[in-house]
Amino acid sequence: MEKLKVIVRLRPFSRRERATCGEEEVRVVDGMVQLGRQPGYALSEPPNSVGRQLAQRVASNIELDVETPPDMIMKRLPFGDQTNNAPTPELWEELTTPPAQTKKPAASASALPSRFRFDGVYGPDASTEALYDGSGVSEIVQSFTQGYNATIFAYGQTGSGKTHTMEGITDLAVEDVFAFVEASRGAGSRHLLRASVLEVYNEKIHDLLAGGGTTPGEKAANLRLLEDTKSVKVQGLAELSLDTRETLQEALQRARLSRMTASTKANERSSRSHLVVRLTLETRHEGSRMLQVSCLNLVDLAGSERVQETQASMRETCSINQSLLCLGNVVARLAEDPSGHVPYRDSKLTRLLQHALGGNSKTAMICTISPCGGWHLEQSKGTLMFASRAMNITNAAKRNLEAEEDLRATSLLMRYEKEIEDLRFRLEGLEHEHSGEDVSQVQELKRKLEGMTKFVLNYFDGETKTLTTPRSGPPI
Repeated sequence: MEKLKVIVRLRPFSRRERATCGEEEVRVVDGMVQLGRQPGYALSEPPNSVGRQLAQRVASNIELDVETPPDMIMKRLPFGDQTNNAPTPELWEELTTPPAQTKKPAASASALPSRFRFDGVYGPDASTEALYDGSGVSEIVQSFTQGYNATIFAYGQTGSGKTHTMEGITDLAVEDVFAFVEASRGAGSRHLLRASVLEVYNEKIHDLLAGGGTTPGEKAANLRLLEDTKSVKVQGLAELSLDTRETLQEALQRARLSRMTASTKANERSSRSHLVVRLTLETRHEGSRMLQVSCLNLVDLAGSERVQETQASMRETCSINQSLLCLGNVVARLAEDPSGHVPYRDSKLTRLLQHALGGNSKTAMICTISPCGGWHLEQSKGTLMFASRAMNITNAAKRNLEAEEDLRATSLLMRYEKEIEDLRFRLEGLEHEHSGEDVSQVQELKRKLEGMTKFVLNYFDGETKTLTTPRSGPPI
């Protein structure tokens, strides 16, 4: 049993926000997230300007002395006093004497800036690679290669940097998975890696690898969810067998272009759907009759938003907020009483994440927040409260080892191995029978054999080509 890992990332100001918002209202201080309303005037209007004092003068109908500090301003006679009654000396003294300095009462607890502590907190200057290596996310990816189910997902308001973060995390995870396969050469292990990519858009599941189109009409139709005691599967979801890192990266790029996006007031390219990238790794160790099968889910959630602020589609916004509300209900129930009923079936998203929240998975949640005030500050506080509840969730991850007999009907690795052995047997028979006279059938079998063996990674130990290269270039 282990706690769900929660990481918070604060994005930097955009150029437009820096010109209009002034100081940040969300900060990273001493490894914690601090919320608190700070003065945030526009850069062209300093807080003590004469213009602001004149505005206060008009609003209060009281004459102000701009040469006097704000806390020492003396009250004058109202402009509208047209009486002929001369003020008495006592009244003059009352009107012209500054009020006595009194000690200000202590601020209440609710007025003080709120502080939140998590498993990892990263400010605007931190790179995605620093988050990946320093927060334990890379360890969760490593556990996937060791036979554990793993999930990494990003949560936060629209425009807070979720997609940027998850694209970087996904690229680093893919690199580490193929580096593991490369490092396992010589150990006698065989691996089969496959990938699927889907989106949940308006409570409908679309396959982003089927058809290869870039519009919803060219994607696979609405797919159904099938559930068993071990996992939640998507009926008819295409899976791509992988032989190289480049094959997977090309598939991910195609899926990202097919994802539903739209331009809103908050984000030029706003994600309108939840994106789920699922990697499945089957591993057989030399001499073992056990098979290791694990799944890695990389989830980029659509962001919570307000129509009046983002000017997005009402239908899309309602669908996104409803699914995130269902996710919040699941998290709250798991944090309070995991033994009771948990409403996983209230949305497609929570059903897909069922085993990642409170189930057989090692899970990391990356919550992204904005430094701005106003409605952004309210959304950031809601995100941090959600993250605080999620820290109380406990998962029961276990290594997935199954006997060959139990997986004979479902294991793609075992099916490929059997077909490869049959092809090799037929090839040896043809080569011996024809002795080089009729080579057309031999060449056809060789092509089939080559096509099958390239997907069973390290099948011919020591002969597979390089699958990955060391990390290089600037941080993501």
